[in-house]
Amino acid sequence: MRLSLTRHPKSPRSAIRAIEAEVLHPALGRFAVRYRLLGEIDRIRLPAGKRGGRGDGLWRHSCFELFVKPHGGTAYVEYNFAPSGQWSIWRFSDYRTGREEFGEVESIRVRRTAEGLSLCAAIKEAPPFASRLGLCAVIEEEDGALSYWSLVHPPGEPDFHDDESSAIDFRVAVQ
Repeated sequence: MRLSLTRHPKSPRSAIRAIEAEVLHPALGRFAVRYRLLGEIDRIRLPAGKRGGRGDGLWRHSCFELFVKPHGGTAYVEYNFAPSGQWSIWRFSDYRTGREEFGEVESIRVRRTAEGLSLCAAIKEAPPFASRLGLCAVIEEEDGALSYWSLVHPPGEPDFHDDESSAIDFRVAVQ
């Protein structure tokens, strides 16, 4: 199921006209997530190509994010996927607390086309089916301004860690 992300109302206008996301192939204990960014790609900053691998602070630049929050608990996992091929996975014990490195990304594939960019990240461990997902993105414009995109935005400043940002049930996302 392809889902549309919306730009946060406090984010500046963007060279991007749409971002779509979908969860793919939740089988054999693995899954993948794909993001499609449509718009004027030449007007955004993409992190310089680096070797894939764990990175930190990826959300400070163009980055795609996934939050997995089990129903009925406060712990959650944050995945960050940069167009450079770098990634990070953090497990939190509660809202923005108890952060520790967690898991691994199997691969990140990035493809640039005339109409946009797609990023597909394969993850080694699928979340439990009793989870809520938050699909998000941070886009850095050529002037350094950041726009924030999500399925749902809670009131106030952009905050992907907020429970309201994780609005879709994992079972629904993969149908």
